[in-house]
Formats: sequence, C-alpha cells, structure tokens
Amino acid sequence: MYCLTKDRLGSTVMAKDTEGEVVSGIYYNAWGEPVSTYTRTEFEKSVLKNGEVFK
Repeated sequence: MYCLTKDRLGSTVMAKDTEGEVVSGIYYNAWGEPVSTYTRTEFEKSVLKNGEVFK
C-alpha cells in the first residue's frame, strides 16, 4: 500500500511506501504542468500517474 502526499503549494506529489520511503514523485511548475518525475530504482514503473497511485 502507498500513501500519497502533497506539499502545501501542490507543486510536489509523492507516493510513500509503508516504511515512509518515497518511491515515486512528480514535480509541477507554476502552471500545474508536470516537469520532473522521480522513481526509485526497484520501481521502474511509476506508481504515480496524474497524481493517482497505481500498483
């Protein structure tokens, strides 16, 4: 199971595993467009897509 978190401005959306480690993240610019993504190595397929968690 993953926990979806956002920063207070909504510019970063992250998925964390049950241990609190970030496994995937999307960073947005001022216009709300995704500009950068992060996915931990063993999670080649991102668990985040459009701010939603996928398994």
